[in-house]
Amino acid sequence: SAMSQSALLCCLAAVLATTATDVSAIIQHQAPNYFSQKVSTPHPEITRVHLMFMNHLDVGFSLPSEIGYSANVINAYLNVYFERAANVSRDLRKFGYLETFSYLAHPWMLEMFFDCPQNVSLQGIKIQCPSQATVDYVAQAVKEGAIQWHAGSMNVQYETCLTPNLLQISLDSAKRLDAKFGIKRKLSAVSLRDVPGLTRAAIDLMAKNGIVAVTNGINWACPSVDLGSPDLKFVRWRSPDTGNEIFYNKIPGGYPGNPGPDPNHPGGLDFSNCLQAPGTTEIQCWAFRSDNSGPPVDYKEVLSNYEVLRGQYPNAAISASTMEKFWSLVLANRDSVPVFTKENGDTWLQGDQADFHRMARYRAIARALDTCVSAGACQLESPDMIMFSRWIAKAAEHTYGLNGVWDYVHYSNLDFYSVMQNDNFRHGVSSWLEQRQFLQLAVDAAPPKLASYIAAELAP
Repeated sequence: SAMSQSALLCCLAAVLATTATDVSAIIQHQAPNYFSQKVSTPHPEITRVHLMFMNHLDVGFSLPSEIGYSANVINAYLNVYFERAANVSRDLRKFGYLETFSYLAHPWMLEMFFDCPQNVSLQGIKIQCPSQATVDYVAQAVKEGAIQWHAGSMNVQYETCLTPNLLQISLDSAKRLDAKFGIKRKLSAVSLRDVPGLTRAAIDLMAKNGIVAVTNGINWACPSVDLGSPDLKFVRWRSPDTGNEIFYNKIPGGYPGNPGPDPNHPGGLDFSNCLQAPGTTEIQCWAFRSDNSGPPVDYKEVLSNYEVLRGQYPNAAISASTMEKFWSLVLANRDSVPVFTKENGDTWLQGDQADFHRMARYRAIARALDTCVSAGACQLESPDMIMFSRWIAKAAEHTYGLNGVWDYVHYSNLDFYSVMQNDNFRHGVSSWLEQRQFLQLAVDAAPPKLASYIAAELAP
């Protein structure tokens, strides 16, 4: 089908950074406020704000102060961001503040932190595992509630999971973390950012895994699906084939955007980006930071977020919350939420064929996995499948390389080859090759029986 101009912009928008591989060079970055807004109107009727702290994860694409290779991004989270989140929570307590903080992480990255693969490099950049002291420190922060995670592995283009087995693999990262920390959930929810939508085909398996909701912050340049009326952002999304349903909340125009500087200019903390639990005076709001910028730089940033919210909700109790607390409220009044049964497919899916070689190998691995599982030779939950599962899950993540080469001039063959050695082209090509490496890492990590099925599928 034809791609809209807005959808095309989604695929083109970004910024190219400069290169570095030393984790110590990462600048603790205060992300800018991207969206200017009219002066906010107070909402005295709100009695509680469930505040969620998160930043957007691109496993690749961009970083605040260096080229956004996947390895550099992974190193930033493993060696800077998770520890910083723990520090923010510690400092709030140390200085006696009543404000609370809990960083919502992506399970794929947090599991990588706790079970870091040794001696892995991507395009010559080594994944730098955290020290044991740092691992212990962050583990304690998890136990104290300073770091939590959602039910998805990362920001996935769910259509690209291809098969139920691959979708299950994507959802298993969170389950393994739950098991590691002895967490038994009655329900869970997925955070999906940037990607404009997901397929209705995911509903059944998500519901089977105890997922009750997907909250979807949609790229600002992309149109979002019409859920029945232009203003409707929250529905019970039901499969017409099975009757299974999950809640779906779309946040059009951003993840949302970064928190604003003051109550009159709340930015992403504006009421329009929050979701009110039906039948209550409680809302969920997001203190969301931009691409790979990590958690708040310090406790003062958290205090600023609270002040912005106090100005908007003068009668509300405001505290860091969890997906479970908020969505439990919604479940109690589910019958008042409109039902939606139509497709909500990802409009970025045309990007899958950009590297047809990578996609062909990925599909072959998916076929091998299905054959192995069907034959009873592979069990997804088996310990010897964990590393394979981690690497293959990356194939469905929504970043397929850096953010473009930003050249709209050299279109002829002669001109094109004359600029191929320019830095932006070299880095772009290198990032695409890096994406292929994740598939090879999966193949290398496959247990013997699965490896034999993969070899058969990949044979010429």
